[in-house]
Amino acid sequence: MTHIPAPDRIDLAALTIVVGLLVAAYVIYPAQLLQVSVWFTIIMLFICWSGYFVYRLAFGEAQFWE
Repeated sequence: MTHIPAPDRIDLAALTIVVGLLVAAYVIYPAQLLQVSVWFTIIMLFICWSGYFVYRLAFGEAQFWE
């Protein structure tokens, strides 16, 4: 059975970007257009991160750019 890979720098970067976008949209400049745009960006980031996670799950800890 495949084990779940440990978090790496890409996971940390994705989490940091999501938190930063949410802070910008809800604390710094709370406008509806910005909030909708931020949620769209988060959804797209989640789709890309999910593909990266499945790649790591299928092929191990090897980085896909090496």
